[in-house]
Amino acid sequence: MKRKLIMLFLFFAILFLYHGNIKSEAQFMYMQNPLIAEKAPEFSLPGLDGKEVSLSHLRGNKSAILFFWATWCPHCREALKELNEQAAEIEGKGIKIILINFGESQKEVQSYVNRNEIKLTVLLDKESTLGEPYAIIGVPTFFFIDPDGMVQAVEHAMPGNYEEILLAKKFEETKPETPRVESKEDTVAMNVTQDQLAESAKAPSESNAAMKITPQEKPICPFSGNGGMYSLCLGFNAFLAVWLFVITFRLEKLVKIIQELTTKKE
Repeated sequence: MKRKLIMLFLFFAILFLYHGNIKSEAQFMYMQNPLIAEKAPEFSLPGLDGKEVSLSHLRGNKSAILFFWATWCPHCREALKELNEQAAEIEGKGIKIILINFGESQKEVQSYVNRNEIKLTVLLDKESTLGEPYAIIGVPTFFFIDPDGMVQAVEHAMPGNYEEILLAKKFEETKPETPRVESKEDTVAMNVTQDQLAESAKAPSESNAAMKITPQEKPICPFSGNGGMYSLCLGFNAFLAVWLFVITFRLEKLVKIIQELTTKKE
C-alpha cells in the first residue's frame, strides 16, 4: 500500500515540476540576442599585459570573432582548445579572434593561458561590464562581427560555417535616406483641389467597399502571433489533455486506495 502511495505521489510531483519548468525552458530555447543585426558596442578592456585596448583598434576593418569564456567552464575550455588549434587558419582568412575572459583575475587567466599555450589576443573583463551591453546569458558565447562592425550571428558553439556567416552579410547597417528635392512637376501633380478630394471621399471605390475586416475568432492560444510560443502553447494544451485523460482512468484506483486506507484505520 505504501508503495502505491509513493508511486502516486511521485507521479504528481513529476507532473508539477515539468509544468513549472516549461516556461523557463521555452524562454531559453527561443531567446535571441538583441545585438543580432545591430552594430557591435564599442569597448576598451585591458589585456594580460595591463594595457587597455579597444575593439575598433583590434578589429580594424576586418571581420572578428569575439569569444566570451571563463577558465572554470568545461565547454569554454573545449571550444578554446579548438579555436587555438585553428587560429592560424582562421586569422589567415582575415578574421580577427578576440578572447574576452569573463569575471576572472589576471593571475588566474595568465596561469591558464601559459599552461595551455594560448596564442590568441586575450582581454580581461574582471567586473563583467560587457554582460549588459552584449546581453550575455552565459558562457561560452561567440559573436560574429563583419568588417562593417555589424553582428551577423551569436552562437554558443563554434559553427563550421563561420566564414559563410561573416561573408553573407545578412544584416547591413541602415543608412539614412537622402531627402528628395521636389521638382516643379511634382508640385503640379500634387496640386489637387479641395473639391476633387471631397468628391473622392463621397464616392468610395468598389475595392474599398469590398475591404471589410471581419473580426477573427479568439485563438485558443494567446501566443498566436509568435511562432515559437504558439507551438509551445499548443504542445502544452496537448500535454494537458493527455494528463486529464490519464487522471480520469487513474481516479478509480485512487479512490480504491483511499478506501483501503480508511478501512485499515477503522
